[in-house]
Amino acid sequence: MINDGILSGDKVLLRPNVQPKNGEIAAVHVGQDYAATLKRVYFGPKHGQIILKASNPNCQDITASAKDIKIAGVFRGLVRPG
Repeated sequence: MINDGILSGDKVLLRPNVQPKNGEIAAVHVGQDYAATLKRVYFGPKHGQIILKASNPNCQDITASAKDIKIAGVFRGLVRPG
């Protein structure tokens, strides 16, 4: 999330039990193993399609079915250590 100003070592503040709006940053569990990622959430052109867009050019975007992801929380702020 480097291009969104979220750096390694930062602690993100998440709001659980909130559905992200199109383009909002969220912590998301993806797939059978529920691997966690922090990405911008976009609702795809196909019904039930979610696009998780990376803001770090070294990370790949993820396209998944809505049934294969779970929103852990929507980004609301961060704490940067000392």
